[in-house]
Amino acid sequence: YMSALLTSVLDKTDKMVGYINECKRMGIKVLAPDINESEVNFSVSGKDIRYGLSAVKNVGRAVVEQIIAEREAHGNFLNFYEFCERTMKASKDIDSRTVESLVLCGAFDSFGLRRKQLITAYSDIRKSLQVSIREEQEGQISLFGMATEDDRKNSAAAIYRYPDVPEYSKKELLALEKQVTGLYLSDHPMNEYEPMFESTEAVRISTLNDEEEGYGNNDKVRVFGILTKVTRKMTKSETMMAILQLEDLTGA
Repeated sequence: YMSALLTSVLDKTDKMVGYINECKRMGIKVLAPDINESEVNFSVSGKDIRYGLSAVKNVGRAVVEQIIAEREAHGNFLNFYEFCERTMKASKDIDSRTVESLVLCGAFDSFGLRRKQLITAYSDIRKSLQVSIREEQEGQISLFGMATEDDRKNSAAAIYRYPDVPEYSKKELLALEKQVTGLYLSDHPMNEYEPMFESTEAVRISTLNDEEEGYGNNDKVRVFGILTKVTRKMTKSETMMAILQLEDLTGA
């Protein structure tokens, strides 16, 4: 039921945050996107819910369906290089923005590499594959569809050396996750401040639009969160104003 609710609000981040918080309250984990586990939409994974790939920005439903079709036809992706190789052969619709968004949301974390390693390597991998695929199409017969898993484990994908670069900082990782999903998935910058919440006498942001809580226009409330967005605008009287977005663990 909660999986279906989350799928119904794929394009409504605020509502999605609310449902994810409800899942937490119910003891249901919402697992991060995974290239070998996720479906198009949110799906049931044991007692938990797996994040749907189509909820990632720059990753359209049609592209996700092509990725899953390739996965179902030839088995799970063994590593990042092999994912690039197989999907580039299977579809021309899977572009750089799609792959980079999948990296930044953590969809390839199960391969054991740092996200910055994959982002740094991706351009080189893509160029190399474009050459080999073109050569293959110009006259060589592809045996890829006939390859066994052992063959694939010993392919160029298995021996590719990724650049040894340090991971993004924790702050950068979370900011990039939010950029491509609208949410913080692996952690939340407010978690470290949560023990201070009770002493602030603040209200949860999610309650401000709750009719049962009884808040109305011009009520003064205290909130405790992080500033996530500042939009500056010029008023009709030619003075500068700013619209601020504040976010806590329950909403913005």
